[in-house]
Amino acid sequence: LRQRMKMDSTQVVFNEEAQTLNFRVESTGFNNMFFVDAANNQVGVGREPSSMVLDVESSSSGTLNAFRIRNSGTAAAAAVKQHFSLNRTGSAVDFECASIVVGKEQEWTGTSSTVDGFMAFNTIADESTTEKMRITSAGRLGVGTTDPQTLLHAMTNSSTQIRCSGQSNNNRAVAIEY
Repeated sequence: LRQRMKMDSTQVVFNEEAQTLNFRVESTGFNNMFFVDAANNQVGVGREPSSMVLDVESSSSGTLNAFRIRNSGTAAAAAVKQHFSLNRTGSAVDFECASIVVGKEQEWTGTSSTVDGFMAFNTIADESTTEKMRITSAGRLGVGTTDPQTLLHAMTNSSTQIRCSGQSNNNRAVAIEY
């Protein structure tokens, strides 16, 4: 007889013998509210997982609010960061390859005009992850700057600032309208 669940004073363990035994929790709306696929090492929320390590599904006639990362800190510098990591060849050391950061632009007080946020995109170069692009609460897009001063603000140390190119002479035009 196999032991499928073990409970002690500090933990509950399912499938400690690593058998191909799936684990499923039902809810009133879903047969697979939470589903662990033991054979494929995948987790499904609202569905059986399919080819993803974590597969989330629900149904909505409007916006589906499926996932939230919350920082309950109230400091002016409070932010949330989603990391995307990769390992070197032949190494278990992972590097933050890229990340998306959302945060406060200043301390949020009881005044609605202080509740402004930004979204920043970071990528890695030479083992160092730095911010490459930011969208402010005012809708300003900064490339190479964390403080865009105009609708589109591109900054670089390179001599080439912006390049627009096309496949034929018909597509080689840049229009700036005001």
